[in-house]
Amino acid sequence: MSVLSEQQNGRLAATKEEELAEAENRIHRASRDTIESLRIIGRELNRIKDEALYEVMGKHDFKEYVTDHLRMDFRQASMFMRASLALDRLESEKLQLPYNQSQAIELAKLRKPEVQVGVWRKVLDFCDKEHAVATFRLVRDAVYAQRTKGGQVKRRVRAKKENPGIDIDLGDDVQVTIKSVWSDAGERALNRIRRLCGDHIADAVDSQNPKLSEKDLLKWADEEDEMVKNLSYWLVMKRWSLRKALAYEANLVSNETTVAQLSDLAHSRGGKAFIEYAGVSITIEVSKNVKSP
Repeated sequence: MSVLSEQQNGRLAATKEEELAEAENRIHRASRDTIESLRIIGRELNRIKDEALYEVMGKHDFKEYVTDHLRMDFRQASMFMRASLALDRLESEKLQLPYNQSQAIELAKLRKPEVQVGVWRKVLDFCDKEHAVATFRLVRDAVYAQRTKGGQVKRRVRAKKENPGIDIDLGDDVQVTIKSVWSDAGERALNRIRRLCGDHIADAVDSQNPKLSEKDLLKWADEEDEMVKNLSYWLVMKRWSLRKALAYEANLVSNETTVAQLSDLAHSRGGKAFIEYAGVSITIEVSKNVKSP
C-alpha cells in the first residue's frame, strides 16, 4: 500500500481545488435560457458529484454543497443533471436536440435512456410527417402519456370543431392526441416570445396560465423587442390584461405614481429601471436581497 507524502497530498488537494473552481466558473458563466447552458451546468454538476470535488470545500454531502455553497435549488440542480445526460444520449443517437431547456427537462422525467430516445424520436417523426413544430406542450404531453402507460392526454382546444386533432403513436399501446391551442401564426408568435422572454414565460402562456387570447398573443409578439420583454412581467407575473399593460407602459410615471409602482417597474425591467420625469433622470434598482415576485 503506497503512502502519499505531505507534499503529494498538497498537490492533489490543489489540483482538485483547481478542478472545482474551473467547474464552478463554467456553471456561473452559463447563460440562463439556452439549451447549451443546461448541458454545461448539468455536466459540471455531474462531474463535481462523481469525482467528489465538493469535498475540497469541506462538504461531505453533495446536496449540502449545492444548496449551501452554490446556492442552487437542489431539485432544479438534479433536473439539470438528468437533462444533461438525456441530451448526451440523444446526441449519441445522432438525433436533433430539443429546442429549449423545458423540453429537455421534460424528456429527463423518463428514467430509462432508451425510452427517452424512443419518445423523442417519435415526436420528431410526427413533426416531420405533419409539418408541425415541436412545442413544449407537445413534448410534455408525449412524456406524460408514456409515463402513465396507456393513458391518453388531450389538449384544451380553441380550434374549429371539424379539427379532430392528430395522434402520435408512441408504441406499446401508448397514444397521445395533440390538438393545438394556437394557429400557425399563434405558434410563430409564441416562439418569438420564447426567444425574447425565455422558456418560463412562453411555457406559462402555452399552458394558459394566465389565460390569453390568440388575438392578444399576436399583438404582444408584434411589439418591438424591448416592449415584448417588458410586457411579459405585467401579463404573466402581474396577470394584467394586454390593454392595461400597454396603457401603463405608455404613461409610466405621473404625480400619482407610488413607491410600490416604481418597484414593479424595476422588476419589469429585470431589476433596474431608468426613467425621465420633470427633467430629472431617475434610476430604480431592486435590492439584491429581494427576490422578484
